[in-house]
Amino acid sequence: ATYLVSLRVTAANHCFPRDVFSDLPKPVWEAVYHTSINHLGLALLDENYQLLPGYDIVIEVDTQVGLKRNMTPGDSLSVTFMDYRLFVINGEIYLHINADTVIMTRLILKAKGFGNDDEMHDKFTAEDQAFKLNNLFGGDQLEVTLAHQFNTLWTDEGVHGKNFAIFSVPNTSHPDNPASIYAEIHITPNHQVQQIVPERFEHISLQRVFERVWKKGTRKSRNLNLDIANRRSMITVGNVTKSDIAPLASFS
Repeated sequence: ATYLVSLRVTAANHCFPRDVFSDLPKPVWEAVYHTSINHLGLALLDENYQLLPGYDIVIEVDTQVGLKRNMTPGDSLSVTFMDYRLFVINGEIYLHINADTVIMTRLILKAKGFGNDDEMHDKFTAEDQAFKLNNLFGGDQLEVTLAHQFNTLWTDEGVHGKNFAIFSVPNTSHPDNPASIYAEIHITPNHQVQQIVPERFEHISLQRVFERVWKKGTRKSRNLNLDIANRRSMITVGNVTKSDIAPLASFS
């Protein structure tokens, strides 16, 4: 395999405003906006960008790690996760997901029948043990393991946006050491970057989570499975670096 790709495999994973779907038949509209289904698609490609047979899979992540958005009577259906993004940093694969916050974990991939499964667990019984996910659909040759429960990328600025770009900066004084990892947390009106340590976290209180994510006009209570991850506040290093110089446009 040469490439790993994440795929949009459910209707809820989109970036279009509601009015785009408002005139479509009700079953289509509900499949997009009134659903809790939010699967992750992964596939391995060869050097010609062709799928490797048996190595394209669909996984239901939120249920297996105990983060599925719990609903109460009267609530409308809503997905736990939206977009899935992959980043390769220091030779490791990180999965970035938009939820109420940005959450991340490290992925371990292997072909079925290779490697040692002794340290992999079939049930998610502890937050910081490697946990092998079950494939829902697709091939049977690719196995995916989460290195640990998801950590939330809060920042010193209290930002909990989405679609953070994750990148690394080489250690010029010690080139053999791992590169430092950063998250681009804002583009406008200021370009903001925060150094992060994706696999380390500190527990924060549920009250602190609530204060950060509560929106005016919504209920003043919160009891979500997702807060298991939200309370795992990813370690950040130093202060947010800000610049008034706008980054180059991605689209024109």
